[in-house]
Amino acid sequence: DLVLQEFFEQGDREKAEGLPVSMNCDRDTVNQDELSMNFCDFIVAPFFFSMAKLLPAMLPIASILGDNRTQWHNLYLSRVGAKDADSSNSAVAEAVAKWAARKASFTDNLEALKETVAAAQQVVQQAVSLNENAPAV
Repeated sequence: DLVLQEFFEQGDREKAEGLPVSMNCDRDTVNQDELSMNFCDFIVAPFFFSMAKLLPAMLPIASILGDNRTQWHNLYLSRVGAKDADSSNSAVAEAVAKWAARKASFTDNLEALKETVAAAQQVVQQAVSLNENAPAV
């Protein structure tokens, strides 16, 4: 909330000075739920997913990120009245479908990450086991 407040204050100053409003700084067009999902999808998730591949202990953090993203998605659906998004409002229906596809993609990527980390941990355990059973030199 504080970051978004700072963005909006910057946008207000830019408007007052007759400057173009920076991306994500216009309180009249930016919604926190969409901004948060974009930040998660394009900034935070790629970083944490990469880190979890290198440091499997970070996998729970990636899972928490998934829970957080789901909460933002649910807030978005509440805001746009997704239950009423039918063919009579094609713009809302298209937006809801876009965000649903992005949520599904995020979930698929998280599940693939969990499988990758589990497979890597299994390989490490096998290597350790082989090393423990190797004859001393």
